[in-house]
Amino acid sequence: MTASAKRPLQGVVNELRHVVGKLPRRSLVTIAGVVTFAVVGTVLLVGSHAATPTASFEPEAGTRSGNASIVSDSGASGSSAVKFSATSGGTSTCPYRFPTPSCVGLPAGWTSTATYTSDRIISADNAVVENITMDGAVLYITGDNVTVRKVKFTHGAGISTERNNYCAANTVIEDSTFTPDGVDWLAPGIDATIQTGGYTARRIYMDGVYEALRVGGRGLSGSPCGSTTIEKSYIRASYPVQCPSTPGWDWHGDGLQFYDGQYSTITDTVINLDELYPNCAGTAPLFLADQCNTGSPNWNTVSCTTIQPWFNNTLAAHGGVISNINGLMLAGGGYSFRAYMPVKVSGLYIKNDSWHFRAADVDCSNVTAGWDAHVATIDGNGQPVSGAAVACL
Repeated sequence: MTASAKRPLQGVVNELRHVVGKLPRRSLVTIAGVVTFAVVGTVLLVGSHAATPTASFEPEAGTRSGNASIVSDSGASGSSAVKFSATSGGTSTCPYRFPTPSCVGLPAGWTSTATYTSDRIISADNAVVENITMDGAVLYITGDNVTVRKVKFTHGAGISTERNNYCAANTVIEDSTFTPDGVDWLAPGIDATIQTGGYTARRIYMDGVYEALRVGGRGLSGSPCGSTTIEKSYIRASYPVQCPSTPGWDWHGDGLQFYDGQYSTITDTVINLDELYPNCAGTAPLFLADQCNTGSPNWNTVSCTTIQPWFNNTLAAHGGVISNINGLMLAGGGYSFRAYMPVKVSGLYIKNDSWHFRAADVDCSNVTAGWDAHVATIDGNGQPVSGAAVACL
């Protein structure tokens, strides 16, 4: 904070008195209106628990510019949290249906205004976090309706919409890039690059992350996560760098894992899973786990008697499905597409011969709402060339 910003309020008032004494009456009326407006605005701002006029300009590690500021937050690292002003959202620049790395993530010419190497907590509702770098740390979202836009996540950094068994509502993550950059694992505190649920991810680019997306949080005791949406994104999950040289390393990575989730939609998205089979094998680019232990592995312990009321209500609200997929390209995995809950699928393309066992593991009883899936080759524009139909089981 500058010296002038630290001056006592009384000193500022005295200076104003000195200036006002020299102004004509008409100017005084105008100034009185402006001051009244400012005072009322300040009272409303403080009452809303947002940043105070002085707190909004407290400095913190890292260089900020434009819309970046810091707000007091006793639960945050260093008792402060990043707060950003609202700006307009972007739109897709991808020329074809399915994105490629060149048209998602950070835009060309992007620059970072600050780099953070410790966890940040965004507690203000409706905040916009923009144009920063998270380096090996977690961006925790605890406020509702928060937008994370044009942020670089490097060295295992990621986002969590869950903290202390509470899930933020309606988080939007867009035009951002996530890379591991050679670290051994994810930043401490997260099990996936974006977790836990209740978010929309659009136009994001993940390049070689070890665990990509998680959809869950339905059973949180404090505040459950809501539905999750993935749109126009390019995801590449890959085995950890230390896996090949670590005997017994049990990776089982996923592109998107849905477990204990509320509901999800996926639109025009690419998910690839890079493996080093068999020692560093993942699970699947998309894994929709059975949440009633009726066919999923034994480690699933959620009982049907507990989950059934929610399950029935979700199916009733969403046309009989737990997930709706409209446009998805997959590659890799033992099974590229694994779904053990009711799902509606259209425009699913699985790269030919990219799996180890078969293209899809899905029972026909779980796709009665619709099943349109094909193996495909990939053309020079990164788009699928449809081949033989993929059958359900």
